[in-house]
Amino acid sequence: MTNKMYIDIKNDINLISKIVFEQIDLISTLLESEPTPALLSQIKDNEDVIDSIEIKIRSEVISAIVLYAPRATDLRKIIAYYDINSYMERIGDYLYSISKAVKSLNYDSDVYKNSIAQIKKMVEKVHKMTQNAIFATVNRDNILSRDIIISDEQVDIIKEQVVLELTQTTNPDDFVSAMMLVRIAQILERVGDAATSIAKSALFIIEGVDLRHESVIPEYTH
Repeated sequence: MTNKMYIDIKNDINLISKIVFEQIDLISTLLESEPTPALLSQIKDNEDVIDSIEIKIRSEVISAIVLYAPRATDLRKIIAYYDINSYMERIGDYLYSISKAVKSLNYDSDVYKNSIAQIKKMVEKVHKMTQNAIFATVNRDNILSRDIIISDEQVDIIKEQVVLELTQTTNPDDFVSAMMLVRIAQILERVGDAATSIAKSALFIIEGVDLRHESVIPEYTH
């Protein structure tokens, strides 16, 4: 595989990652106050860009494999980048879904005021997980990759707490907002799952071990 083709793929991975991180920041802003048309439009534009870059990277990866028949080490790297590309596009879809869910959210409701701090905590955690997952892949950091996989459990715990509290809502006027917040918490959990999958792809590059379908992560040995 030519060095230029590898650089092109890596640069495009960095680009899709940058836009996804921007999208997470926009979603965080969106959750703090009622959405403006300009903010929703920017989120939609970013989603379109993410989709177009995902298609470009997919084409580049397929071309690299077909044209250059990369050796085992390079092939692992290419496959991992293909996975990362897919997961980043999926995260973009999840974030866009949140932008649609908030349209039914009452920002003045008690359920919103009582749960938004935990929701924002989930946003912060999945944002950090996603950033670290890309960093771990680019810098071949298997220790960080394992930390990301472990931290996914923290996101799951917060989600369970949020859902438990919201499903106990008794005020009929708050039911729609409660259900939308449950949906948002569930979507954020899926973002964390996608970041975890990227971390597993990083381990595939670094250690050559495939953990995509493993629930127990084997201990690292030097």
